[in-house]
Amino acid sequence: MSQYTKQQQLEIVQGAMNLQATIESEQARISTLQRSSFKAKPLPPVHQKAKPVQPHYPPIPQTNMKFLDYIQNDTPFFSKLFSKKGILAVAVALFFGMILNIVLLSGSNTLVLGLLVTVLCVLLIPAYIILFGYKYYQFIEKRKEINRQLGSAPEYLSARAEAERVAKQQEEDNQRKLDEQFEKATIEYQSVLEQYNQDLAEYEHKKSIELSILNQDLEANIDALAELYDTTRLIPKNNRSLYDLVWIYNDMNSSEHEFERSLDTLNADKQQTQTDELTKQVNDLTSVTSRGFAEVLDGIDYSNYQLEGMNDQLSDVNFNLGKVRRDINLGNLAAAAQRHSTNKKVKEANAKLDDLLSKHK
Repeated sequence: MSQYTKQQQLEIVQGAMNLQATIESEQARISTLQRSSFKAKPLPPVHQKAKPVQPHYPPIPQTNMKFLDYIQNDTPFFSKLFSKKGILAVAVALFFGMILNIVLLSGSNTLVLGLLVTVLCVLLIPAYIILFGYKYYQFIEKRKEINRQLGSAPEYLSARAEAERVAKQQEEDNQRKLDEQFEKATIEYQSVLEQYNQDLAEYEHKKSIELSILNQDLEANIDALAELYDTTRLIPKNNRSLYDLVWIYNDMNSSEHEFERSLDTLNADKQQTQTDELTKQVNDLTSVTSRGFAEVLDGIDYSNYQLEGMNDQLSDVNFNLGKVRRDINLGNLAAAAQRHSTNKKVKEANAKLDDLLSKHK
């Protein structure tokens, strides 16, 4: 029989409930504050370097000299030989030479002369081609030399130098703009950094004050709750969680129960919950065990089925006895493996069941 009236009991539980809720709230707030941090420090500006500017060089001058232009400035013989008229004259000479060759070869007295004309006509074509190739090679080399001279001309070199000067000036202008942007960003960063340091100091100051107040209040509430428990000696140590206090308070406030009845009801509810959980675990283990026995029976049926098949096959005169022994062994091994696996599962299930029952006791 309690020395307190129901109202006094309700006030004691309510006071403990409120203090416990406040303590847990303050502990959570203190933990959050201790883990919290101010926003990250702003990064300083980066001084960038201007990208190199490639000069826009003028195209290298090239000579427009043609082969006919080159050959006209050669010796009179070659200038005439490889001119349009010279090429035409060689073609005509070859044509008439072939006609003369046919005429000379048709006469017996002029056969030797015809052969000589034939040799000359045959040699004239490759000789003309070789000579033309040699002169065209000289033309190519001459044109390269003229292009090299044009590429080294003072006018072209001056144009290249001007292109390089313009590119360098453009790169310097770009760098100057980047330097100005960096200086401006640095000034702004100093202002931002100064404001950041002020805000950081204010944040740390407020955080320190709040933590100090919370810790003091938390310590006072812990002492007040401990004093309440020590002086009243009403609430058992095992039922001082916030959940239990709220449960008891709600039960007393909504019924005629006094503290002891509410406490018994709470403990009975906890016991029933534990019993239901244990029952569920036992049912789960029983289901596992049943599946294990089912696997044993399936293994035995499988083994019997294999043996029956072997007996049917023994009636065959030409049946291979070595294959029969192998199949029988395989069936026995499969059944043994099934029994071993199932026995292992059953033993594990029984061990868990014994452990749960010992804890429940």
